[in-house]
Amino acid sequence: FLATCTDLGDDLAALGGAVEATFTAQRAFLMTAGGMPRPEAEKVQALLKPTADAMGVAAGKAPKHPQHENAVVEGLQAAAWVTVEPTPAPFVTEAVGSADFYLNKVLVAAKGGDARHTAFAKQWRAALVALSAYVKAHHTTGVVWGSLKTSTAAPAAGAGAVAAPATGAAIGAYDDWYGEYVKPFLATCTDLGDDLAALGGAVEATFTAQRAFLMTAGGMPRPEAEKVQALLKPTADAMGVAAGKAPKHPQHENAVVEGLQAAAWVTVEPTPAPFVTEAVGSADFYLNKVLVAAKGGDARHTAFAKQWRAALVALSAYVKAHHTTGVVWGSLKTSTAAPAAGAGAVAAPATGAAIGAYDDWYGEYVKPFLATCTD
Repeated sequence: FLATCTDLGDDLAALGGAVEATFTAQRAFLMTAGGMPRPEAEKVQALLKPTADAMGVAAGKAPKHPQHENAVVEGLQAAAWVTVEPTPAPFVTEAVGSADFYLNKVLVAAKGGDARHTAFAKQWRAALVALSAYVKAHHTTGVVWGSLKTSTAAPAAGAGAVAAPATGAAIGAYDDWYGEYVKPFLATCTDLGDDLAALGGAVEATFTAQRAFLMTAGGMPRPEAEKVQALLKPTADAMGVAAGKAPKHPQHENAVVEGLQAAAWVTVEPTPAPFVTEAVGSADFYLNKVLVAAKGGDARHTAFAKQWRAALVALSAYVKAHHTTGVVWGSLKTSTAAPAAGAGAVAAPATGAAIGAYDDWYGEYVKPFLATCTD
């Protein structure tokens, strides 16, 4: 479908771009969901935001082809299946019905004319029908959360071989770092309350977004620079939120703002760990002021400074161990093989299988449509 959009060119190529952005964002969400237990509703909504934003872009993209645009806008509502429980597949089928009204108009108008418009309609419908089948098979009662193993065990390597760290190990180590260093810091921020609790929220949002990015990177080959930037946007946005969060505690805020620059290590090659270390140095200037001011006073402010510094130092060590020369892309296996289950057992689909099947669906149905749109 994407190939068809590309082939049709002009505003239909732009329409195909909106479809591509939506399902690329949805894949990233599914990778993230597979690598973590289901969080509270507010965080789920934040994780879904890139998909929702991409869905909204299609409207107005193809003014020269209103029926094509309407068919895509209606059909893209199917991507909201990730919000539906306990039967998301029928929701996708309903979107197919909504798109059909406009697709039939496209088919009638294309009869005896440019066959690419016929291909556009048929490929978009086929993609949506196949999406419903995918959802029914892999997310029968809703999105599957936390089914991806993230062991910190080191991968085996042949004698003398130097292996890139497995994404599972890297994510497991990230979770270990977060649990050991970031969570105590967040607890201290919450305990201090008021604007420092809000400051802690910005830290939490940043590293939650970064974990999602690392999960996504592990499940795909490295894309072109523009797409990498789009994947990094949630982390960058979260980093920017810290400024102005703690006006009553400017030294605490400055220490966090400077330290959060360490999260930009994902953009640095070939030696990201020293970049994190530099951020520690920048934060130290303000952390020392916090320590001096807290001397003989509220011990929680001392804990704030020491815990934040410890988290940043440990982040540098994590990056050095697991992303030595930069973010590791495409190292997570996403086999479509069904997981083994005991006799009579009903197993939730493994996220690896679900992501592999999502990629199969995207490659077989969506990519040809986008190529037609571009043409």
